[in-house]
Amino acid sequence: MHVRERELLRLLIRFRSTVEEARHMREPHRIAEYCATLAASFHRLYEEVPVLNSKATDQLRRAELLARVAAT
Repeated sequence: MHVRERELLRLLIRFRSTVEEARHMREPHRIAEYCATLAASFHRLYEEVPVLNSKATDQLRRAELLARVAAT
């Protein structure tokens, strides 16, 4: 797995705790910051990792990653 894919997964895992922390601390800007960080991570992933021009096995793995993103 590419380092950018791992970075994205780590961010996705933190989604629920980020929202809960923002609610608890009454700091909604934490969610906006999280979203900006997540968008930047997606940008780096698509910039550094060939998605459309990769091997079939890599395409399948990346499709699974995107399915996890959609499930979040």
